[in-house]
Amino acid sequence: MTADEKKALAEQIGKEAAEKIDAKFIEVKTEAEKIAREAAANGGISKEAFEAFQKKSDEAVEAIKEQCNKQGLSIAELLEKSNGNDNAKTQGIAQVLKAHEEELRQIYKSRSGSKEFLLTVKNGQLDMRPIDTSSVKNMEEVSKAAGVHGTIDGLGASVTSSIAESLAASTRVRMGADAGIYGLYRNTPWVFQLCSMQTVGIENLFAVWLEEQAKQGSSADRTEGATRSQAQYAYTIKTEPWKIRSLLVSFTDQFALDFRRLEDDIMMKTGTDMVNDLNTAILPNILSVATAYNTATNYRGGAISAGNVIANCNDYHVISALKAQANSATFGAATNAAVMSTYKYERIGTLSDTTGNFIQPPASLANVTYVNNPGMGTDDILVGDMKAYNILMRGGLIVRIGFNGNDFGDGKFSVVMDQYYMDYCPVPKRAGIVKGTTFASVKTALTATS
Repeated sequence: MTADEKKALAEQIGKEAAEKIDAKFIEVKTEAEKIAREAAANGGISKEAFEAFQKKSDEAVEAIKEQCNKQGLSIAELLEKSNGNDNAKTQGIAQVLKAHEEELRQIYKSRSGSKEFLLTVKNGQLDMRPIDTSSVKNMEEVSKAAGVHGTIDGLGASVTSSIAESLAASTRVRMGADAGIYGLYRNTPWVFQLCSMQTVGIENLFAVWLEEQAKQGSSADRTEGATRSQAQYAYTIKTEPWKIRSLLVSFTDQFALDFRRLEDDIMMKTGTDMVNDLNTAILPNILSVATAYNTATNYRGGAISAGNVIANCNDYHVISALKAQANSATFGAATNAAVMSTYKYERIGTLSDTTGNFIQPPASLANVTYVNNPGMGTDDILVGDMKAYNILMRGGLIVRIGFNGNDFGDGKFSVVMDQYYMDYCPVPKRAGIVKGTTFASVKTALTATS
């Protein structure tokens, strides 16, 4: 192999593989030259010497073939490549992929598109070639040739063809067992994220907490020798049995066998729906214990008849008024959220003045997070320290699988889910959550005579 041939081969299959192949060529060449010298000196070549040379040649060929296979090339292709022929009929896998490297890289980067290759076996060697499908039209786009041709409903003038469908309804359903699943949109446990949530041990037999009552007496100044003032602190212990949120889902044995993916999807969604159902059940409880807005006169600074008017009252005034009541009742406890419907949230975000400029919220509301969710009524408003509301989860979600009623005999099994929980807002904390109950009712309170 000449230097140029070796260089060309190295470019095709790599330097290391080319050097190994070149070494085998040198071994065979050296042995051939040795035999030629012996033949010239002795007037011929012995049978033993010829067989030894043939064996060494076969070993060299096998070694070269092994190196070629590692590079995805055939011996024939190797010889053509070493001779500078780039139009070899058989193309190796590594070579073809290398030739289309840039195109494959672009497909990977864009995350779209495809490149097709055809892999075949020729003369015991793998052959790989790219396929160009750009010229192949969709069957529906190909025009039919003129003349007599068969269709689904006719073959010529008097012959009719048809396809009979005899699949059972249950079979047709099972044909889609592995199809893609597109689920419904589901809400999130957004109430859990707002409130104070805690998981307690399963060994707790009931929920228990203490609520402080109004203090009796207070400290006071005294003169020397006078009796000290007294104070009394009182607490009430509260207990509640755990609430239980439950769900039962039944499957037939055959459904579980034939629709494994659907069964897995259902089991995953039952857990999600259990949490979301709890979320939905707790929201009305928060609204029921929240303190109704009742300090419009204080917010205005007095009666409207005395000239205390909220000019151009808008939704930001409503949130500010509810925040003022909550913070005043809790001695400045930070109001952390204003909860409203999604539609109301979007309308507030586009409040504008008479010139069409958007109105920005006042600085006093900068630390209030606007929370929106379809679970709230269209015009409902809830403002305050939402961490004052407690949610206790007794352990985690309990899942049991077994037989319910005649399940075993009917070829069914059931899955039950239970979640023990308790939600409550201690009485001393309820002043920190204020409800409007609506934006409209608060605006009326801020602009009506009182």
